[in-house]
Amino acid sequence: MKYAKRLEELAGRIRREGSAGSAGKAEWQEELDRLLGRALVFQARAQANLGRLEDALPLARRSWQTWPTAEAAREVARCLERMGRPEEAIAALADAFTVSDPRNSGADRAIDRARIGQLYRQAKGSETGLGDLILAAYDRNAAMARERQLRAREADPNAGASGAMDFTLSAVDGSRLSLATLKGKTVVFDFWATWCTPCRAQHPLYEQVKTRFRDNRDVVFLSVSTDEDRGEVKPFLEEVKWPDRVYFDDGLARSLEIGSIPTTIVVDRHGQVFSRLNGYVPDRFVDMLSDRIRDALAN
Repeated sequence: MKYAKRLEELAGRIRREGSAGSAGKAEWQEELDRLLGRALVFQARAQANLGRLEDALPLARRSWQTWPTAEAAREVARCLERMGRPEEAIAALADAFTVSDPRNSGADRAIDRARIGQLYRQAKGSETGLGDLILAAYDRNAAMARERQLRAREADPNAGASGAMDFTLSAVDGSRLSLATLKGKTVVFDFWATWCTPCRAQHPLYEQVKTRFRDNRDVVFLSVSTDEDRGEVKPFLEEVKWPDRVYFDDGLARSLEIGSIPTTIVVDRHGQVFSRLNGYVPDRFVDMLSDRIRDALAN
C-alpha cells in the first residue's frame, strides 16, 4: 500500500511539473495515465487483500477509468463478487475479456471466459443471453477506445502518426510545420541538443552541405532540437547565433528511433527514410551527406 500510494504521488507530481521531452503530448499523457492506473490498481488490490472492499472498489474503478486494462477490470470484478454483486462482477469480467490490452494473454482471457460462464450460470441457470452481454462489452470498449483516440488527437496532432511525414512540428518561434506539406521533397533532418558538444562541432559542416543545395527547391533542411527542457533552446540559439528556424521533435525522434545525437536522417520524396548518419566523421561528413542527398533525389 505504501509503495502504491507513493507511485500515485509521483505520477501526480510528474504530471504537474514534468515535460513531455522527446515524447509527443498524447504519448506523454498515455504514459502518465498508464502509470497512475497501475498505482491505483495496486492500491485496490492491497485494500481488497485487507478486506476493505468499500475502499478497494472505487480505487479499482478509478484505475479502469484512468487507463482501462484487464487487470483493473478483474480487480473491479473481484471486489463486486466478494460484495455479493455477481451480475455487476460478470459485466466487469466481460470488460476484462474484451478490452484491448497487450498485457492480456490468451490464457488470461480463457480464465476470464470460464469465470464469466460460471457466474452467469449461477445467476441465470444457463448461458442464454451471455453472448449478447459479451458483444455489448466489445462495443462498449471499442467506443471507449475511439473516444480516447479522439481526445488524444485534439490534444496532439501527432497522436496516431505512423510515419515521419505524418508529424506536425512546433517551432521555437511558436509556428508549426506539417511535414505532410513537404511530401515530394527530399527532407534532411538534423537531430541535436543544446548540451551536445559534437552537435556544435558538426553544425558548421552541416551548413556547408546546405550551401551546396541552396538552389535546389527539392531539398529541405530541418533543424530539430531533442532537448527535454525546451526553455533552454531559445537562449542557446541567441547565444550561438544559429539563424535557421529550429523545431522541437514532438515525438518524431522516438518514431524514428533516434538513439544518439547528432543524428542526420534523409527522407526521400516518397516519405521513406533513405539514409541515417549516427554521429559524424569530420573530414568526410560534408561529402558523405551530400552524396546521400543526391542519391535520395535520384531515388
